[in-house]
Amino acid sequence: MKLKGQLTNNQFLYDNTSYLANQPINLEADMLMDSLGMSVRSEVEVAQIPLTLNVNNNDQFTKVTINTSTIDLASVFDLIPNAYLSSIEPYDIDGKSQLSIDLLNDHLSMPKIDVDFTYNNGSIKGKDLPFDIDGISLSGSYTNGKQRNNASTQIKLSNINCMINNESINGNATINGLDNPNINTNIST
Repeated sequence: MKLKGQLTNNQFLYDNTSYLANQPINLEADMLMDSLGMSVRSEVEVAQIPLTLNVNNNDQFTKVTINTSTIDLASVFDLIPNAYLSSIEPYDIDGKSQLSIDLLNDHLSMPKIDVDFTYNNGSIKGKDLPFDIDGISLSGSYTNGKQRNNASTQIKLSNINCMINNESINGNATINGLDNPNINTNIST
């Protein structure tokens, strides 16, 4: 089955938080359903942010894959509910990003989450910072690991490049675990 259309999300509430309120959503999808499961391949545009959304579902698992083209972070922050932005609210964060997100729910435990991302032409400015960070570029990944929890979570930032006080900074960083994080960095100037 093929679907094509334009929707406006009036209200989508989850845990008392509103998502994408009054945002236009363009959808073009191919759906395949049979007695074994469902497969959806779609091109979605939410508030002029294009993404590819694929869903495969059967009685054993649900797999969701989301990919974006290069997107402007300011437009993404406009879509995120304020409750999630409080820790970065004092900062002006700008730049371009690209995301690839894989979610796997096998109904055995928490879903497995893997994210790959890039951040380019970035800058971070804030009243709390003694300096501005400009020319940021990096690639990274996030996974909630084999146990699918905070303890097994890993965040990797690779090929970090930026300018601080007109000085070039390069490096890599890995954070293992969120409850009691182990942080490994390699930074050079």
